[in-house]
Amino acid sequence: MMSSASILGWFAHGAFWGLLIWSWEDLRPTKTIAFVLLWLAGYIGLIHLTSLNLWFMPYVAVLDLIMCMMMLARGYGGSSSL
Repeated sequence: MMSSASILGWFAHGAFWGLLIWSWEDLRPTKTIAFVLLWLAGYIGLIHLTSLNLWFMPYVAVLDLIMCMMMLARGYGGSSSL
C-alpha cells in the first residue's frame, strides 16, 4: 500500500513532466532544457546515494514550484528575468 507522501510525490513527478511540456512555448527552450538537466542531476545524485533517495520527490516538487513561478511571472507581465 502506498503512503500519502508517496502518492503526492508521484503527483509532483507527473506535474513536473506535464508542466515541462506545457511550458515549452512559454519558457524558452533553453530554460526548459535546464529544468530537464536539473531533474537529471537530482535523479543521478539523490537516487544513487542511499541516504538521500527520499529527497528526490521533494526536489521535484521544488522544481515544479520554481517552474510555476517563472511561468506566472512571464504570463502576467512580471519581470522575465527569472
